[in-house]
Amino acid sequence: MASNENFRLEAPYPALASTMILPRPRIGNNQGLNASVTVLRMMDGSKRTFVTRGDGKKIHRWDFDISRDKMEEFADFMRRYRGNLMRATWRGRSIVGRVSATPIEFGGNGRAGGWPGDEAYGVTLELREDDPRTRDTVGGG
Repeated sequence: MASNENFRLEAPYPALASTMILPRPRIGNNQGLNASVTVLRMMDGSKRTFVTRGDGKKIHRWDFDISRDKMEEFADFMRRYRGNLMRATWRGRSIVGRVSATPIEFGGNGRAGGWPGDEAYGVTLELREDDPRTRDTVGGG
């Protein structure tokens, strides 16, 4: 298969010990900067706006349709490497980062005859891009 057919997740980075192969994401790489705008209404009716700038890092999000067996493998992978740096590779691009506070969400998508476990699950993975200049190289994370 071509390299852009499968999504690859490897951990812990840089001493890669495990590789998780996932099917092509249903929704590509949704990404955004970590920034927020807070609007406060004051007692006199005026509004104050506060912009919280992110640290310049991006959050990448992918949605997958996977089988029950792959879902169990994926959940085990996440439990094992929670908090560690991971490398995601898809379409020739590698992104190094950590999974977000709520890294994956599993949702049943119904029956899938012919798939291992005969059930389909929707999975969302969020990876917060890591800045190599601030990376902690001691202790693995």
